[in-house]
Amino acid sequence: MDRESLKALIVDDEAINRKMLANILDDFTNIVAKDGHQALQRAQNTDDLDIIVLDIMMPEIDGYEVCRRLKADPKTEHIPVVFVTSKGSEYDEELGFRLGASDYITKPFNSSIVRARIDNHVRLKKQCDFLEKLNVTDPLTGIANRRALEETLQREWAQANETQQPLSLLMIDIDYFKAFNDLYGHQQGDECLKRVAREIDSLLLSSRSHFSRYGGEEFCIVLPEVEKTEAQQLAAKIISAIETASLEHRGSTLNEKVSVSIGVTTKSARLERASDLIAIADKALYFSKRNGRGQSCFMD
Repeated sequence: MDRESLKALIVDDEAINRKMLANILDDFTNIVAKDGHQALQRAQNTDDLDIIVLDIMMPEIDGYEVCRRLKADPKTEHIPVVFVTSKGSEYDEELGFRLGASDYITKPFNSSIVRARIDNHVRLKKQCDFLEKLNVTDPLTGIANRRALEETLQREWAQANETQQPLSLLMIDIDYFKAFNDLYGHQQGDECLKRVAREIDSLLLSSRSHFSRYGGEEFCIVLPEVEKTEAQQLAAKIISAIETASLEHRGSTLNEKVSVSIGVTTKSARLERASDLIAIADKALYFSKRNGRGQSCFMD
């Protein structure tokens, strides 16, 4: 494990206990909290936490309630929680595990044993994170796959409904890709897919833009808080960037170079489901291709 990148949230209302646990995890980046409110806030505001070390007996919100809320939140539910507490009854321990804790350590404790148990939980989390990443990553291009797209689109659709912010979507298709594979072979086809993906990815400056491979030679971009005009501008930039890349394609009627067609749409009040955005963008893509390819079309 890369120790320098590990992050721990240490939660205890006693300063001496926080310091002791921080010393045990001295090669972690330690974020500390002195009560339940602060713990929940810092868990929300800290990305990529690897472990939460949590006391139980704290004022206002005890550790059990903190754990319950952490496990109910999609952002924090997968972070292992280790209780370190003086409450040592079987009932207390069982309750901790039922609430989703990964481990339960009673005080007084042996520092080396605490460290070994925390290391095991962090290692297991890293393995799970790796497998989850494989599950949502396209193995050829390294970008998100269709499963990740569907999850992201559902989440951003719900967020757009709640905040009344715009949500746009681009469907992108490599023109005459079957002809490319027939002419150059599937290995070169794979290289073409990877190159096009890199070119598009380099244009996405917002961390909230979600770029994925939809299937075959089709890609999709979900654009939260992006209006129609900005989405159309991005489509134009993508078309220009692929043209500028000058990838040879003698099977294309468009200057014998690889090109893309794009369907663009923006969420409107009449749409009922997140999947409607895909359907409309796909229809817009169809018109882009029917009208000559190498261009974009907007539909709402």
